[in-house]
Amino acid sequence: MMSMQAVIIPHFGNSQVLALRDKAIPEPGPFDVTIDVAYAGINYAEVILPKAYCSISPSHSCLALK
Repeated sequence: MMSMQAVIIPHFGNSQVLALRDKAIPEPGPFDVTIDVAYAGINYAEVILPKAYCSISPSHSCLALK
């Protein structure tokens, strides 16, 4: 099984809660495409997201792929 790395937010807190995890690459659906990503970054909005300034659930956030 192929895998990717994703920056996730396991729980609310400061920027130290951002975690790099290995994830299985999802299979695309019939109308989806896959894109190979060589480099990705995180900007200030993603750094403050764990502080609960937004209404996105932290258990479902995938911020960047490596």
